[in-house]
Amino acid sequence: IDKHPWGTLQQATESIVPIQALSRYSFNSIYFINQAQGWVAGTKSTFDHGNQIIFYTADSGWTWQEVFQRDTFCVGPALFSRVRDITIFDNGRGLAVGDIRSHYCDGASSTILSTRQWGQSWHPQRHPGVEIYALHAVNSSTIWLLPEMSGTGTVQLMKSTDGGETFSFVSSGIQGGRMTQGDIFFHDAQHGWVVGGNGFIIATSNGGATWRQLHIEGAGRCGTVWFSSPSNGWVGGQFLHETKDGGITWRKREIGFTSGDITRIQFTSPTDGWLTGALGQIMRTTDGGSSWSGERGPRPNYQNLRGLHFPQKGRGWACGDNGTILRISTSDSNPVIVRRRGLNPHLNMQAKPGDGFVAVDFQIKSGKRFELELLDLKGRSLQRRVSNYQPGTHTEKIDTKGISTGVYFLKGSSEQTSVVVPFTIF
Repeated sequence: IDKHPWGTLQQATESIVPIQALSRYSFNSIYFINQAQGWVAGTKSTFDHGNQIIFYTADSGWTWQEVFQRDTFCVGPALFSRVRDITIFDNGRGLAVGDIRSHYCDGASSTILSTRQWGQSWHPQRHPGVEIYALHAVNSSTIWLLPEMSGTGTVQLMKSTDGGETFSFVSSGIQGGRMTQGDIFFHDAQHGWVVGGNGFIIATSNGGATWRQLHIEGAGRCGTVWFSSPSNGWVGGQFLHETKDGGITWRKREIGFTSGDITRIQFTSPTDGWLTGALGQIMRTTDGGSSWSGERGPRPNYQNLRGLHFPQKGRGWACGDNGTILRISTSDSNPVIVRRRGLNPHLNMQAKPGDGFVAVDFQIKSGKRFELELLDLKGRSLQRRVSNYQPGTHTEKIDTKGISTGVYFLKGSSEQTSVVVPFTIF
């Protein structure tokens, strides 16, 4: 699926033509299950409010399809809603969480979204009056959420043991301050950490049964946490701090982060790690954090980066303000920016599943040769046909008899470009 000739960041930015529609989106989280299939989530800004939004790609970010938009406009003060975090499990189910900044709307407490069809459709789940900052899936059954902390009482977390069907509150037993950001991370089923606010951090070593408060001197704002082992971990935000003893002691690391907060940290191995932050900053370590080197996102307007995900070592993604989506590859000297979204200017295509077949409507703007290919979730080719067509609108039928139920993809390729669209066989 992924056959695009990615260049370096410098090469890519020189040829980018800004797309006006992208300025209406702010992306907070990005998640890929392989090199081709991924989701990006955040907010679409409208005249006086913001809508929760999720996009999906099946062709390594070349094109993006909107799979969820929730218009939360209602009577009352202007509101702003967003998806803050998203994940997809190996069984095709997934969760997305966020917040809705209003108490006047019907359904304003529906801050958890779920999918059962590989992220092709999303459905709100109600939960009483709580904004959610982050989620972490220990596995496809055990999921932890970090809800808003009001500054009064003990810190409450949320936990599911049925894959996100239901959640219950879990008290940490620790008094917490008010948080406007935060993160939760579990290295395994037993060892977990929560950070947020000005230096607040708690940890568990027994699967959340009990929690203890840790202390980072001069921590400042804390918004992201990652542990590569139960002992070795990082907390980022206003500063970057490292621990080698599970959080008992911390060391502040000076890495040359020039301005703004560190927003995300991820290690793909004990030695290889990445972090992102304000003004398009991306930094990498290959020696376990002893040294860091950095790059910036696309010129001329450096955008704040808010989401980071590496589905595998050396191949990752970042996202942020103004619709920014970055593809990161260590095979190149620098990150690569992906700025295309929505309909392809040379080829439009739509899949319509039927009984034993899938109808494909496609419109070719120029050229004659057209290749149609049926792919499974792993990108393996099941059927392929090549024909010649005049520019215009056409329809083809692909036989799906004998193919098991599930999510599949149709890849259409003209002489100028290609488009991949998902569909489901029931």
